[in-house]
Amino acid sequence: MKKIISLLLSFTLVFSALGGTLQSYAAENDYEYITVKAKFNQTEARKMLGYVNSFRTGDEAWFWRNYKKVYAKNAFGDKEHVGTKLVYDYRLEQYAMQRAIELYFNLEEHIRPNGTYCLEVVEEENRNNGKSFCVENIVEVPASYKYGAKDIFNIFKQDVSKPIAGGLASQGNRINMLSPYTTFACAYCEYDGMAYWVQAFGYIPFDDAFEKTDPVDTTKKMTIELLCEMGYSFRRKDEDISKISIYEKDSIAVPSVYSNKHYGYLYNKRKKLEVKLTTNNNNAVIKNGKIVGKTAGTTVFTASGGDLPEGRTVELKVTVKHKYKLIKHIKATSKKEGKKVYKCECCGHKKTVKLPKLPPVPKNIKVKGGKGCFILTWDKVKGAAGYGIHYLQVENPQRGGSSGCDGDKTKYKGKYGLDSGKTYNVQIRSYKIVNGKKVFSNWSKKYKVKIK
Repeated sequence: MKKIISLLLSFTLVFSALGGTLQSYAAENDYEYITVKAKFNQTEARKMLGYVNSFRTGDEAWFWRNYKKVYAKNAFGDKEHVGTKLVYDYRLEQYAMQRAIELYFNLEEHIRPNGTYCLEVVEEENRNNGKSFCVENIVEVPASYKYGAKDIFNIFKQDVSKPIAGGLASQGNRINMLSPYTTFACAYCEYDGMAYWVQAFGYIPFDDAFEKTDPVDTTKKMTIELLCEMGYSFRRKDEDISKISIYEKDSIAVPSVYSNKHYGYLYNKRKKLEVKLTTNNNNAVIKNGKIVGKTAGTTVFTASGGDLPEGRTVELKVTVKHKYKLIKHIKATSKKEGKKVYKCECCGHKKTVKLPKLPPVPKNIKVKGGKGCFILTWDKVKGAAGYGIHYLQVENPQRGGSSGCDGDKTKYKGKYGLDSGKTYNVQIRSYKIVNGKKVFSNWSKKYKVKIK
């Protein structure tokens, strides 16, 4: 099975944003049933069959697998149905429509909002009788894109001009459209500013599969079964938090504990809870409704009792930090280390940070002008991980740039496109890596060069 295709950048869905289109019916155990009014356009969705069948029976019926182009007729064991046209299953379309609106509530790994796998949308009786919903392709795009069936087909087609490794993972949607299925249906609905498309494939037709029905091109009510999970968390404004940092003697308002009901991507903030707060030490304390940092260290506040279920706790980790101020700075040179000394403004605690020796400035530097560029040479600096190069136009210091090269280089050809006839100042410095960070030498003196 394939993972989800999505053209949309990351987004957040909030239960309260559903407004009047979503009505809660009942909550039983860990499930809740709601009705959703979604706008369907099945006339457009049914056009997908023609694009898929043309693809299956045409010259493009191949996919990449392990860097090789594999034709569908050679890739599957069921030769009888490879390369044949699919038949539209109007009963399967109903299941595809149900899946389309379900995608709003859970778009992860083809799992339904009630926690079951996508193919479980088919009633148990039909599944027991061998009726099949074998696989789905799904996609979510902003409704404002106004994509039609052809646009979505091209997304599922996953055209690539170069070989791809691991074809099943990288071209799963394309492979589904070429696989030896016999029936097909497609659904398209718009809800809350998003458009959801589902391609459904099967082997064995459902009862009344080929009795054509009128396409649903209006707003339709759908019932969704949601798997609910009650969560409890500290909140600061609209943000769930489990840890925060403050300085000594600083304070923040004590965040409240809320209960939240989760439905896949959605959550509904229920209510503020009355709880009892305890701590494991006094690095931070609660005073007048605020958390106050006393001494550097970590305190864990534990919420329990009150409205929380018996035995349930929620933790908030508070880290109290020194408020350091730099009081002494001895700069490092290429001959000796430097250091920075800090002192906490609150408790007087001091800390010293050593500064490593600087690498030497490159020597024997020479630069000459080329056509639209400059050529810089120097002697290799022992132990250098690389070099930084800076150049500015003398006549107009706004024109110039920076670049660099690896430590094994002793020659650099500056970028082409520099202004012909103009003079540039060029500088170079070396750097080494200390504890994962770059430590630079001082800059060399400026070397003037005229561009040809």
